[in-house]
Amino acid sequence: MNIRRIVTVGAMAQLTRQVVNGRRRALLERSRRRRAAGALGVLAGAGLAWWFLSRGEEVPAWKRKKERREARRAAARQRNQAAGPPPEVHVATNDDTALRVPVGERKH
Repeated sequence: MNIRRIVTVGAMAQLTRQVVNGRRRALLERSRRRRAAGALGVLAGAGLAWWFLSRGEEVPAWKRKKERREARRAAARQRNQAAGPPPEVHVATNDDTALRVPVGERKH
């Protein structure tokens, strides 16, 4: 047999092997990529679901603002409210009404 013929047959066998293996490798890579993309999609979906569900506990900004405003108004109302009824006073007969003395401080 001729050496040139042996080299040619070997080269053709190698090329055939590369083509077959290349197709198989391409199919494997495609399926691996598809699996990886699916896994990433599932992880991204789980992350988004967790993010949206964890935000459910948050109070909207407009509601927080309204609560702060109501708290300020209640505090102002409490500050402006009188500290109970005015104390009882004693006014001596025939005295000026500006000279009122609280009942507990009377001297007679």
